Amino acid sequence: MLVENLYFCNICQKSTKDAPKTIFVQGILEGETIHICTSCIPTLVHGGGKGVLNNKELKEIVKK
Repeated sequence: MLVENLYFCNICQKSTKDAPKTIFVQGILEGETIHICTSCIPTLVHGGGKGVLNNKELKEIVKK
């Protein structure tokens, strides 16, 4: 998810502020653009997408 020029992983919530050299892959979940860091790709593939947060859920976590 992109918020104020920072990318957040929709699985682990890692941001480009925390890890500036992180590579993110863009995807679509329920019609929304999401971003997954490369460290979480195995979780996405082997977990069948169960751990992916939609942007609304991620925004609530990021606000805290």
